[in-house]
Amino acid sequence: MDEQRSQEPRHDGAGNRDAVLGALARYRQVERKRSAAKECLVEAATRPGGVGHGGRRREELLERMVRQGVSVELAADAYDIAVDEGVDPAFALEVVRCGIGVVETESPDQEAAPTVESWPGEWIGPSPAPAAARREKLLRTTFRRLRRLLSEHPTPESALIAFADEPDVRACEY
Repeated sequence: MDEQRSQEPRHDGAGNRDAVLGALARYRQVERKRSAAKECLVEAATRPGGVGHGGRRREELLERMVRQGVSVELAADAYDIAVDEGVDPAFALEVVRCGIGVVETESPDQEAAPTVESWPGEWIGPSPAPAAARREKLLRTTFRRLRRLLSEHPTPESALIAFADEPDVRACEY
């Protein structure tokens, strides 16, 4: 009789339990990545010559980022946008190096924003490639959020921790 029970399909929620345990494992993996990103940002904020230590020349920062594996184009874009958005470029480049940013999540209910002008004037210049436009939007959104958090928090470390805890801040590819 016991053998017969063990061969019957189980209807006690074992499948749900497995699904929940799998979801918990995936959640823990995401939290470990988020924790690693926080540690990376806090380490950058406290390292001598890191965030909060101004006076860096553009070339020095770009060279350092390239040595640390960031492409020249990304480093240059991030530097220029950080200056435009009022964020210390050294601070912004460290965030880019850590590979996290404000990622927009689109809900299925959201409609695409209507295009303002379908034929932009050619005198403005050529339209940027979609990847370049996406990267600029991602960098600007990230740096604006950083600037706001830096003004709200007493230290760069606390601002970075708050930034990493934001619900739409995730690992991203610039």
